[in-house]
Amino acid sequence: MEEVFYSRPAIRILFHLIENGMETETRLMHVSRSNHKNFNRHINRLSSIGLVEKKRLGRIVVIRLREDSKVFEKIINTYKIWKENGE
Repeated sequence: MEEVFYSRPAIRILFHLIENGMETETRLMHVSRSNHKNFNRHINRLSSIGLVEKKRLGRIVVIRLREDSKVFEKIINTYKIWKENGE
């Protein structure tokens, strides 16, 4: 879990993906409040631990959560607790 929750932008990305399922790279970059370089660093790290995957659809890059990840359930539970406590 420590690898997942290492930064606020990464948390914003994960929680947005939990709420929306799938999102474009551009929208997630805006949500995470990161520049392109830092955003890619966060996505690459989340991808390397198996939480997200990128898919290119023409010129659009879509990112989604990998529900088969080992820590997916823990992240969902953490998100539910966070929502219950008023964000």
